[in-house]
Amino acid sequence: MSAKYNIGGYVSIRGPLDFVDFKKAINQVVLQNDSLRLRLADHNSLPYLYFQEHEEINVDFFDYSAEKNPETFCIDRMNEEFEKAIDLHKSQLFNFLFSRLVPIIIIGL
Repeated sequence: MSAKYNIGGYVSIRGPLDFVDFKKAINQVVLQNDSLRLRLADHNSLPYLYFQEHEEINVDFFDYSAEKNPETFCIDRMNEEFEKAIDLHKSQLFNFLFSRLVPIIIIGL
């Protein structure tokens, strides 16, 4: 496993954003887009793709508002996540994080 091909980024949203509504919206997007439910597996030592039935997507919530420099701390944390290898045969091919910076909210994709 390698993090070599990981791609990451974030969207900055200024103003109030409800985490519960955000999580519902992410789940709706995944439900309506087959490509976000693609999974990898092996069959007879050969890789193949299949579509996973929709399952509730977990969106982790992080609050960095108490940090001395919340934006820098958050970006450093996201960079650490980008460096983690993902087992493509055992997990979804994406991850969503919700990070709060007061008064800025950063959403990692």
